[in-house]
Amino acid sequence: MKTLNVKLPIYLAEAMSDSGELNSRDITYIIGHMKEEEKEEALLEELPSITFSYSFKVPRSIHKTIKLLSIEYDIPMNELTGRLLTYYYRR
Repeated sequence: MKTLNVKLPIYLAEAMSDSGELNSRDITYIIGHMKEEEKEEALLEELPSITFSYSFKVPRSIHKTIKLLSIEYDIPMNELTGRLLTYYYRR
């Protein structure tokens, strides 16, 4: 298990917290099962300036996937994860 930090927009963090989805199991599932086209589209969008930071443990495979994507797109891991989750919950 590895620690992953996430930058989430405040409105999304509150919504996920209220619905009980602000946990590592749900977030890991979402990130692990997004299609490549969805990931590419999600990474084009910027995060709002006010964000909430959240840390949790994820399996090494998910951490590695996010790390490789962050290197490929030259985006910090925490922001990349936030963009993916923002895209997922907006659609």
